[in-house]
Parts: sequence; C-alpha cells; structure tokens
Amino acid sequence: AGNVSEVKVKVFIDASYTGDLLAAAGATYRIGREARSEFNEPLGAVAADEAIMAYNYRVTLTDDPENRRLLTAPPPGYDPKTYSFELSRILAVRPVQLAGSLFRSYWRLPNRKQDSNIGDWAGQNWDYPEASSARRREIEVAHRNFALGYLWLLQHHPEVPEPIRTAAKEWGLPKDEFVDNGNFPRQIYVREARRLIGERVMTQNDLTQVRFQPDAVALGSYPIDSHQVRRKEKFGEPAKHDIGSMFEAVKPYEISYRALVPKKSQVSNLLVPLCMSATHVSWCSIRMESVFMMMGEATGVAAAMASERDLAVQDVPVVALQERLKARGAIIKVPPEPLADFAWLATVPKVREPVTFSYRGSEHASEVKKYFWDFDGDGVTDSEMAAPTHAFSVAKETVVALVVEDATGKRSNPRSQFVPVGGVGGGDQQLDPDDGSVAPDKGVTTKLTNRANHNRPFYGQTYHHDRNDLKGEVSAVYRFPIKKGGRYKLYVSAPGYGRASNTLVKVTLAGGGSSTVEINQDGGNRVFGLVPAGEYEIAPNSSVTVEMSNAATDGYVIFDLVRWVLIDPLYTP
Repeated sequence: AGNVSEVKVKVFIDASYTGDLLAAAGATYRIGREARSEFNEPLGAVAADEAIMAYNYRVTLTDDPENRRLLTAPPPGYDPKTYSFELSRILAVRPVQLAGSLFRSYWRLPNRKQDSNIGDWAGQNWDYPEASSARRREIEVAHRNFALGYLWLLQHHPEVPEPIRTAAKEWGLPKDEFVDNGNFPRQIYVREARRLIGERVMTQNDLTQVRFQPDAVALGSYPIDSHQVRRKEKFGEPAKHDIGSMFEAVKPYEISYRALVPKKSQVSNLLVPLCMSATHVSWCSIRMESVFMMMGEATGVAAAMASERDLAVQDVPVVALQERLKARGAIIKVPPEPLADFAWLATVPKVREPVTFSYRGSEHASEVKKYFWDFDGDGVTDSEMAAPTHAFSVAKETVVALVVEDATGKRSNPRSQFVPVGGVGGGDQQLDPDDGSVAPDKGVTTKLTNRANHNRPFYGQTYHHDRNDLKGEVSAVYRFPIKKGGRYKLYVSAPGYGRASNTLVKVTLAGGGSSTVEINQDGGNRVFGLVPAGEYEIAPNSSVTVEMSNAATDGYVIFDLVRWVLIDPLYTP
C-alpha cells in the first residue's frame, strides 16, 4: 500500500535503541550480561546470562486539579499480587524514601508536572530486543498497564500506608499531554537491548582504570547505574530479591571511536552511536542521552568523512575526525586534573638515611602549584616542598602520602605508597573498600553501602557511605594480618564535610579482646582526610579486625581508608 521509494546511500547510521539495523546488516552483537571473568570486570555477573535492565515508562503526572485526569479504575488485568515486590519495598522504606519513590523533587517539571520514573518490571522484557513488531507491542501494552496499576496500588491498596495513599491520590495524567494516546507516553523506556560487538569493546576498566582512549570522540561520566534485571517474588525481603541493581560512581572517561563501528569484515558502511560496542557493566554508565548526542555527532561527522573520501567507516582517519569535532566545539578528551604520584631515592633506604622524594606527573595531570607530603602516615602535612628530603627512624614498611593542588585550587586525592625502610617486611598497613576481599585474612567486607566519588579527599577510585539512612544496618569490616608486632596508631577516613560526628569504630585484637571508640568524621583533616582512632598493642603474626557501622549516627558515615601506623616496634623480625 502506498508508494515505495528506493534510496541508495554510501553510509548508514543505526541510531535506534534496539539495534535493528545493525542486526539486519550482519554485525555481531550481544544481548544480556557478560560473565565477570570475560573482561575482568568486578561488577560483572558471576555467569553470563540473557538478562537486561528493566523497562518502564517515564510517566508524566500532574497534581493540578484543573489539568489532571485521575484514575477511576485499575488497568486491564490488574492484580495486586503482581506488585508484591513493590509493596514489600514500600512497607520497608524509611521516611526519607516515603511515598514509594513516586514524588521525588528532582523529577519536577514546570506547570505542576513531574517526570515519574516508575514501574520497572524486571524480567518481562528479555525478548523485546529481537521480538516482532506485534510482540513488542504486547510488551509495551503490558508495561503500560503495569505502570498504571502501580499508581492505582499506591492510591488504593489497603496495605499501602495511609500517608502514601493520600499523597498519591493528588496525582493524575495531564489532560494536555499525549492527547492522542490517552494522556500516556507513547515511547517505552528501552534501557538496554542489543549491544554491538565491534572493533573495540568498552568495559568497566575503561571507565574506572584506563579512562583515556587515543581515538576518543566523546565523553561519559554518569555512574554505572543498572536497574534490576530480574526479581524473585518473595514478600518482605526486598533487598535480597532486587537482582542486578548497581550504582557505582566513576570519573569522566573517554569513549573510543572503534566502539562505534562494527568489525570491518562484517559491515564497512555502518556506524552505531547508541547500541554501541560495550559490556553490560560499561553500558550502564554510557547509556545517557547526553552521551548519545555526543556519539551521534561523532558518527555523523565520521559518516560524512567516509562518504566524502569513499572510505570504510573503520578507515576514517581518527586524528582528522577528532580535529573536525573539536572545531565544532566538541569536548572529546578528559580535561587535565590534579593527580598525585611520586617516586623516591634511595629505593630501599636505611634507617636515618636521607631519602629524596619527587613528584611524578603524567600527560593527563594538570600543572601542580602546591605539594602536601605526609611522611608519618598520620594525615598531617610534614612538607610542602616540591622535592623534599626525609630520613626515617624506624625499620618498617612506612606509608607515605602526597596530595597536590593545581592553579585552580583543586586538590588531588591522596596517593599513598609504602617505603621499605631498612628492607624489612611488615609495618604500616592500610585497606579501603576498593581493595575488596583480597585474601581470607585480609580485605574489606561491606554491607548495604553505596559508592560515590564527588567529595574529596578519599582513597582509591571511590569511597563508600550509608546515604545517611538505614541506621544500624550499614557496616564495613576490615581484616588485617599484622606481621610485625608493636604499638600501633589507628587512623580512619574522615573527610570533614558534613559527616557523622559520632561514628563508632570497634577494634578486635587476636584472642578476642575488643574496644570501641567514637570518632568525629566531620572533623577530619581536609588535606589527607584522616582522624586518629586510638593506640593499640598488637602481637606479631596476629589478626586484627576493625568494624565500622552507622548505628545511631547523626549524619553520613564514610567507609573508606583504615590505616595502621607502627610507632613502636617490640621486636626485630
């Protein structure tokens, strides 16, 4: 029916959310999660599977009585049992999460409206990426009814607390939105579908470790944010059955051009800016519309260059592409930032031998204007020289830290290393949650913590915190095998920015003896972010446990670095 036109072009761009064109063109792709071991991704699934992030609708709602259309009946097929997972979460929430996460202030829009990101229906969309048009429509209708059913549940279900029901009844569909679709959004939120397996696969390590790409054409910076991929309906235990969710902070990172093109042996005239070549973990950060726009511009320019020069998209000269993008105002490289790193001579110093320290820069570091050196591990600045000399008085592995500041006044995170004074084993030790469980008797185990990276100073890639919520339920346990006996001082991260002033730190020594001290994480050193947490006699070759929790704390609790500094050895190994 109708006229059919045939258009011949040199280069195609698949800018869809589902990757239908790349599949039809014969490019390889993946749907689902990779095994953790495939790309050495700490956040990867234990085993590969077909799971993808839940879909939903971004439902526009209004509380304007003149413009809202309230629900007068539940949607077709409504069954409260379908929402047992949602109801269990509602009944478990604290006041900070009141109203089932329906009325968040940052969802608000002008004219008394809000963009409600509700109704995730995990596990009901796995066949959507490769489904027929008819089957996709069935899934979309089911998700629409699920979203409306969730709103009806919040407004009317007798087990929903009355304050939530009352608040939810203020909201309805706006009469002036989507007037040809029952005032409901037309487009389902496809968070994840096909992912190209291209010339280059972006992984978690490209976001957290490497971060820099020689063929960069766009930037990402959103956290690794995965909505649940499936659920197990078990009323009353929501935390254990929200499967696949994660939210991990990252720094800005660069996106490789080769991740936007298929393998040359498969398709040579197709670019893919959305369903690009990425693992599930990295996709959970890349999947932002602002990033799509950057990658769309990059592939648009690349397509023009390939067409002009009669090139395969894989052969587009990257340097020329980068120059064109920069001429258009695109920012494709991570801006320089203060990065602390250092070296020292003598490499294995003797006790009281002068040791010269020097800053070690990198191509990604901004110019340093100030230096802060800590030679004692106590979080106190001992020198502000560019290349100081220091002599150590105790034979031990001694922790030394550096913070640098650039011309803008921005400071790096502390960079700490161990200097083997006297060439002996044992001495100072430190752990942070980024270390994970590296051995049965050493590492960090966290419970219900969240990661972030926006408040400095902190150690490693991220710090953990409790969101100032779930008091008494969030904790971290640090396990240290102490080789060298003696008297130690304990130091704990405390960035000093609106944090808890009464965090409890429990220390358990070999043999079972324990003691608990209260630290003020709001009063930490602003350069190195540490506060002392007592002195302890520790026997050689013994195990020590440090446990922190957020029980009855008066603010955010930070779970980051814990450091032991040996101040008085009792024996010679």
